[in-house]
Amino acid sequence: MISALKVLFTVVVIIIVYWGFKYRWRMGDMGKSVRGARRKRTTSAHKPGPLAAQDLEQCPKCGSYIPAGTVCSCEEKS
Repeated sequence: MISALKVLFTVVVIIIVYWGFKYRWRMGDMGKSVRGARRKRTTSAHKPGPLAAQDLEQCPKCGSYIPAGTVCSCEEKS
């Protein structure tokens, strides 16, 4: 037979389990954000700056684009 005490006990257990999962998800999200911040801090110090733009010229033999003033690899082989 279902009594009020059994229903109350079931509701309390469900609420406690819900709070437990909620706490665990919150701690998991906080851990990810802290790890991400640490990773950004350590990797950003070692990253080189943005690459400078270079002017490119088209190779007359093969048609590939190479930085201005350099020799194309197709000319080196010949």
